[in-house]
Amino acid sequence: MFKITNFSKSYKYCFVVLSVLVGSVHCVSAKDLGLYGAVYPISEPNLITQIQETLIKYKKTGKMKVWENNFKKKVKEHVIRPEPVKGITTTNNPKIFYYKPTFTLQHDVYDTNGMLLYPKGLTVNPLDTKTYPKQSNKSLFQIKYKYELIFIDGDDGRQITWAMKETKRLDKLKRWYKVILVNGSIVNGSKELKTYMYFDQGGFLSKKFNISHVPTVVNQDKTRFKLQEFDVSNERNYFSFYKTEKGGNDA
Repeated sequence: MFKITNFSKSYKYCFVVLSVLVGSVHCVSAKDLGLYGAVYPISEPNLITQIQETLIKYKKTGKMKVWENNFKKKVKEHVIRPEPVKGITTTNNPKIFYYKPTFTLQHDVYDTNGMLLYPKGLTVNPLDTKTYPKQSNKSLFQIKYKYELIFIDGDDGRQITWAMKETKRLDKLKRWYKVILVNGSIVNGSKELKTYMYFDQGGFLSKKFNISHVPTVVNQDKTRFKLQEFDVSNERNYFSFYKTEKGGNDA
């Protein structure tokens, strides 16, 4: 009973306060103070219209043609000579090392019926069928990567000379290979070696194989890749238009 009585008193008190406040609001009067200063409509230039007007202006003045030519030139230069892979040098102390292309699933893999195929954490080496899930490794043959990957700096004449010898050796053995630049002109390199030339865009392969020196040759060695560095400090530079470093250096 006490709580109900107390609540009723509180309710009456709040009602009185609210009435006073509402009453005070009704007592407020409004007055027109008039208009002071100039008033302008809010407006912004249309972005599409601005772009169109700028393009028309550029066409009339000839700037558009200049811009188009510069853009084409930059694209062509980038295609012929992409951005060099940073941090890769020659070496006087060549090494042999290995790389296993093992990867681990970061999440579960399910089939179309929602059944778990491969669990998170499963580690697989694509070159080793023994690491495949049990339900997948039946009647599978050992994977063989047939290409020899040759990484070179196309601006170093000594490396071009060395690559010529290496590709001729492989041609005699009827071996498959790919020449991959980490620097230099794809067009010039292709002309000199008389073969298709590739470029390690963004250093993707170099980072994957942990390549820090060139020339480096990559071959499959059973369930791993073998990487062999070469010293070209004693190679002659037959191409005067190529840049040549003095001696090798370890990074």
